[in-house]
Amino acid sequence: VAAAKSCHHACDHHDFACHLRCPMATPTSMEELQGLAEAMACHMRCGSDKACHRSACTKPWEERHGLCEELEAVVACHRSSSDHVTCPHLDNATWARLVQEPSNLVEDVMKHVVDHLLPL
Repeated sequence: VAAAKSCHHACDHHDFACHLRCPMATPTSMEELQGLAEAMACHMRCGSDKACHRSACTKPWEERHGLCEELEAVVACHRSSSDHVTCPHLDNATWARLVQEPSNLVEDVMKHVVDHLLPL
């Protein structure tokens, strides 16, 4: 998590290619890919208008940031305490989301086409 954070902090705000090369930045589903594309387009439209970014643009990685913060709290406690019973724990859903690998892109694209692009 620390490596991902330091990588993102080293990237210029609008350097999307740099951000996508960072660890844990790959979308894991078509929904995440769509959210990322929408956010990138919004950021480009807003340019240097920070108020526009805050009010108009979605934050596609907000959920991941929250998950990483939970993980950081668990890791920090385990590193600083010998009594791990008192440390916070990740629930199964949070753990599953953190270790989720990118899905089969072809399968996701086909599902997206069927769900959103094909006429009924």
